[in-house]
Amino acid sequence: LLLFLPQVMAQSGCPRPSPTFYDAFYDLATGKSRDFAPSIIRVQNIVGVGCNARGVLKLAFSDTDASKKRLLIDLFFTSPNGWVFNLGDSSTNNGFGGDSSTQSNDAELQLVNTALSGFLSDNGGGASAFSTSLPTAYSRLTLVIGNEHTVFIPNGDVSLANYYTNVNWFALNSQLDQSGPVNNDLFLGLNQVIQATTGRTRNKNNNTNTSILFEIPVSLFKKQN
Repeated sequence: LLLFLPQVMAQSGCPRPSPTFYDAFYDLATGKSRDFAPSIIRVQNIVGVGCNARGVLKLAFSDTDASKKRLLIDLFFTSPNGWVFNLGDSSTNNGFGGDSSTQSNDAELQLVNTALSGFLSDNGGGASAFSTSLPTAYSRLTLVIGNEHTVFIPNGDVSLANYYTNVNWFALNSQLDQSGPVNNDLFLGLNQVIQATTGRTRNKNNNTNTSILFEIPVSLFKKQN
């Protein structure tokens, strides 16, 4: 599954439409979108106008189809400010590792301003997994996500890639859950946390657009000179 956020136009602009080879895309600047893949569900429909649009997607990983065991999310943005995205194991993730005890498998990844942070599930004590700051010059972040691991690729440059893995990271292989039902789903909040709360939605004049693809094209990444 590949989730793509179209290319930004300029520092003060919004992303352009995404390539057609993605399973889905959401151009928040223009309101254009495509989500024909049955594994991509709008839990909260995209609302708002232009760069202030926001919504929540459910991304269902297949129990049996090997080609749908990994997800690629491509994010394009300008001068991130406020909540850019929130990706979590739980339908009620609300930032910084919380989810109101809906699931024990509730690991969470978020970008707030330029701070990219990960939090382990309740099984890992909800501890901070990592935290880093994205350089302000970056306009693209690619995430390749599978069971218990994530690859981070800034600006499409594989030479800058980082890999993170932990048994208490995203549970996508039918792991038991102590608080809720077993599932192989992720949830993605665009310009907000997954379960939106006051103060945890996107500030104005900052934008990301989103697209999704299950099978990851190698040609998507090219090493920068």
